[in-house]
Amino acid sequence: GESTLVVGRNGGSVALRLEMGRPIETLDMSLDQRYVAAGVNGEIVVVDMQRSAIATLTVGTPRPQSVGFLDGTSLAYSEIGSLKTVAVDHLDFVGYQATTEP
Repeated sequence: GESTLVVGRNGGSVALRLEMGRPIETLDMSLDQRYVAAGVNGEIVVVDMQRSAIATLTVGTPRPQSVGFLDGTSLAYSEIGSLKTVAVDHLDFVGYQATTEP
């Protein structure tokens, strides 16, 4: 569905299936494919594929207008009237158990 974030691994298996509870407005992956960022109403979720970990970032407007990686660790996101950046490698990540689904 439009509110489910599914992140895969090499080989096509599912590493993470996360029900965001709100429609995903914007999505991007870092060039090295380590990080995935998904923007929903009021929040950006960042997945670290290398560490099997997830972090969230509250945004100041109802929804991020866009998210995009500038390099391996710099994420830019736009809000109404502003453009902001965050170093994703400095976020507080929490580990998750990768699924075993095909």
